[in-house]
Amino acid sequence: MADTCVTLDVRAYVADLQRGDEARLRARIEQAVQEGDLTTADAAVVAEHVQTLWHGLSARAELGASRDELRDGARFALTLLDQTYPTRLGDENLRREGSPGDRGQGERHS
Repeated sequence: MADTCVTLDVRAYVADLQRGDEARLRARIEQAVQEGDLTTADAAVVAEHVQTLWHGLSARAELGASRDELRDGARFALTLLDQTYPTRLGDENLRREGSPGDRGQGERHS
């Protein structure tokens, strides 16, 4: 497909949206550091990592990955982040029983 003016405008629009999402995420990470919920972290690096994970999960979902596969990948990434930048809650949220979509509850479709 050749790049047309419309294609380039859409790409610029989506890029602007992604930059905005990353800026809001970075601001939230900075707030968590200030409030003591997250150890000192480079908010820009953490936000970039989360955005990369988010886009990767989105691509995998589009290609047919199951909810369990996506959740396992996200949990692994969260474990790595928590080891690098420990939170006040640790991985407690990753182990909550009975949260929607947990293994053993069957797949749920939106």
